[in-house]
Amino acid sequence: MNKAEKQRLSEALSAAGFDKEKVEQLESVLRGDMSAQDWAAGTSSRDMPFSRSSVYLLRLQPEAMEESEAMLKELYEEDSIRRQGQDSLLLIHSLRSEKDRENHAQHILSTVNTELMEKIRIAIGGVADSPAELEECTRQAFLAMEVMECFYGERLIMDYASLGLGGLIRDLSPLSCERFLEECFGTKKHSRLDEEELQTVSRFLEHDLNISETARDLFLHRNTLVYHLEKIQKKTGLDIRHFDQAMKLKLALMIEVYLEHR
Repeated sequence: MNKAEKQRLSEALSAAGFDKEKVEQLESVLRGDMSAQDWAAGTSSRDMPFSRSSVYLLRLQPEAMEESEAMLKELYEEDSIRRQGQDSLLLIHSLRSEKDRENHAQHILSTVNTELMEKIRIAIGGVADSPAELEECTRQAFLAMEVMECFYGERLIMDYASLGLGGLIRDLSPLSCERFLEECFGTKKHSRLDEEELQTVSRFLEHDLNISETARDLFLHRNTLVYHLEKIQKKTGLDIRHFDQAMKLKLALMIEVYLEHR
C-alpha cells in the first residue's frame, strides 16, 4: 500500500468515528513506526470501538465515480467509503455474519447496476477483527481484483478466500511459469491456438469433457468437434479428452494469460 492509499485509509477510519489519537497510532502502524502487536497491546476495546469488518474494493468506470460514490455513501451510511485512484472505491463494512460478506457485495452490485446502469466489479478482502488488520485485508482485496481481472473476465465479484487456480498461478515465479510452458509446448512456449480453438477448449472444459454436450453448445456435429479436438492435439501435443492432459492445457493457457497480463 503506497503513501496515498495509507492516507485515504486513515481518513476513512477517522470518518468512521475513530478519535484523532487512535487514527494517529494506526498511521504509525501503517508507516512501520509501531508494530501491530504493540499497538494492539496498548489499545483496549474501550479505547477504540471496532466491530468485525470486511474490506471491499469497487472498480467502476472513471466517469461514473462521482455519482457512484455519492449514491453509495447515501445508501450505506454505516460503511466507510473512500476513493482509491481514478476508478476505485474502498469500502469498509461492519459484518453481521460471515454470509453478510458476499451478500453485501451482491447488494452493492445490484444497486449500482439498477440505479446507475453502470458496470462495477467488486473484490472482497479478508475479515479484520481489529483496525491493525485493515491494511492486510485491503491488500487482499487488491490482490483479488488483480486475479479477477487477469483470469476471470466474466466474473463481477471475487472473494480473496476463493481465488482458485488464478490465485495459485499468481504466486508462481515467472521462471516457473516459463518452465511449465516449455514442458507443455516445447521451446516455443506458446499454445499457438486461435480464438476459435480457445473457445472450443473453454467450452469442452466447462462441460466436463463431455463431447455431446459441448457439440450441442457449439452447434457442431459430434464428429466435427472430435476433428477440432484432434487438431488442437496436433498443435499442443495434448489430448484434452483425457482429464490429466485437459488440466495441463488449462493451466498452461492460464499461465499464458498471466504472463501477458504482467
